[in-house]
Amino acid sequence: MITRFLKAFSLLFSIFFHLLVASIFLLLLPDSPERRRLLTKWMHHCSRILLGVLDIAYWIEDRTPHAPPQGTLFLANHVSYLDALILSAQYPSVFVTSNEVRDTFLLGWLARCSGCIFVERRGLNGLKETISEIRQLLETGLNVIIFPEGTTGDGSQILPFKKSLLEAAVGLQAEVRPICINYRYCNGEPVSPQTSKLLFYYGEMKLLSQLVHLLALSEVVVELILLPPLTLAEQSCRKTLAVASRDSISRAFSPVLETAFSLFLVIVFSWTPYTFASASLSHLISQGDTAFGSRNQKNHLDKALALYGEAVQRFPEMSEPAWKYSMALHALATRFTPEDSGQQALFEKGLEIAKQAATKEPHCGPCQFWTAIHMAQYGEKVGVFKMISSLSEIKDRLEQAALLTPEHAMGGPYRILGTIYQTLPGILGGDNEKANIYFQKAIAISPKEAINYLSLAKLKAKEGDTLAAQEIAQAGLQLKEMAKEPLSLESQESLYELHQLSTVSPEVR
Repeated sequence: MITRFLKAFSLLFSIFFHLLVASIFLLLLPDSPERRRLLTKWMHHCSRILLGVLDIAYWIEDRTPHAPPQGTLFLANHVSYLDALILSAQYPSVFVTSNEVRDTFLLGWLARCSGCIFVERRGLNGLKETISEIRQLLETGLNVIIFPEGTTGDGSQILPFKKSLLEAAVGLQAEVRPICINYRYCNGEPVSPQTSKLLFYYGEMKLLSQLVHLLALSEVVVELILLPPLTLAEQSCRKTLAVASRDSISRAFSPVLETAFSLFLVIVFSWTPYTFASASLSHLISQGDTAFGSRNQKNHLDKALALYGEAVQRFPEMSEPAWKYSMALHALATRFTPEDSGQQALFEKGLEIAKQAATKEPHCGPCQFWTAIHMAQYGEKVGVFKMISSLSEIKDRLEQAALLTPEHAMGGPYRILGTIYQTLPGILGGDNEKANIYFQKAIAISPKEAINYLSLAKLKAKEGDTLAAQEIAQAGLQLKEMAKEPLSLESQESLYELHQLSTVSPEVR
C-alpha cells in the first residue's frame, strides 16, 4: 500500500511538473513548428521519467538498415495510452490523435502540452487540414506518429488500418517506418489475457480505473520492433501504404492469447493412457528445448519462453521448468535486450524464479547454477557493492552446482568459477591459479566444447603466455573438424575469438 501511494504521488507530481512547464511554452510561444519541436523534446524527457516511476522498461529490436532520420512518419499498432509514453521516450515526435481525446478531461490537456495534432475524422475539410499540417511538420524535420487503427485494440490482433490520414505520406520524400509494439512482461510474468486487461485501454474501459490498476503493476517490459521503411512503390497510394504497413506490423506482432497449443494438448492427451500432467509437462519441455536450440533467433527464443513459462505456471512444484525458464530469461537479457532497457528486470526475475526452485530442491544443480548467474548479473546492474556482497553466495552456489551437475551448460559451473577468479582483482580474491584449475576441469567435463578452450586460452593470453594461448586456441578450433555432431551455439560463437588467439604473434600481442 505504501509503495502504491508513493508511486501515485510520484506520478501525480511528474504529470503536474510536465503540465506546468509545457503550459508556459503554450502561453509564451506563438503556435509554430518550433514550439511543437520544443514540446515534443520536453515530452520525450518527461516520458522517460514517467516510465521509471511506473516501473516500465522497454527494449528495441531494430530490423532496419539505418536509423530513422528526422522528419520520419512512424505508423504503430495501438493497445494502450502507455504506447505514446513509450514511443515518445524513444523518438521525440508529434502524435496525431482525435478530437475526442482533446475533449477528454485531463487527457486532452496532456495531449495539448505534448504537442499533439487533433483531427476530426468525420469531416472532409478537417482531414485535409490535418494532412496538410502533417506534411508541413515532416518537411520541417519533425517526426510524426500515427496509430492507423484509429482506436485501441485488445492485443489479440492488429485491427484494420484506416487509410485517410495515410494520404499525408503519399508522394512525400519522408521515410515511413512501421513500428510494432509488443507488451512482453507484467509483474515479471509473460503478459496474459488477464494482465492485459490491467495494462491495455480499449472498449468501454474507464481511464481512471485503468490508472489505478497500473499503480498496482510492476516489472512491465515492452518490446518495440522498428521495421524496415516502406518503399516508394508502397507509398504510391494510401491503399497500398495501409496494406504494406499493416502486413509488416502484423508479421512482427505477438498477440496476447490463450494458446491454442494448450487446448491441443488437452484434447490429445485426454485420449491417451498417460495422465495429462506428466504428458503435458514433458511435451512442453521438449518443445521448449527444441525452440531454445535456436535461441539466436528472437522468434524461437520467444517460443521457448512461452512454453517454459506455461510449464512453470502449470507445474509450480517442479524444478525443471523453473530453471529452464530462468535460463531462457538470461538468453533474452544478454542476446536481445539493450543494457539500459530492461536487462535488470529480466535478471531480477530470472534470479527470483531460479532461487525459489533451488530453495524447494537444494540438490538441483541447474537451479543453483542459474541462481548464481542471475545473482551475479543482477548485482552488476544494481551496483558494484551489491555484486561484492553477493560474491560468497555466488561462489558457494556454483560449487554446489559443480558437485551436483558439473556437465550442465557445457561444464558451466567450473567455467564460470574460473571466470570469476580470473576477473576479480587480487584484493577481492582473484586468483589466476584457481582460474586455471577450474578451466581445466571444465575442459575435462566437456572436452568437445570450444567455449571452454576459449576461456583457458584467454587466461593464458592475459598471463602473457602467448604460445600456450595459441596451442589451446588451436585445440579448440580442431573440435569443429573432429565433431560428429554440430557444436553448441556458444561454442560456434567462440570460434572467431579462438581463431584470433591462434594467429596473433607474440610481438603483436
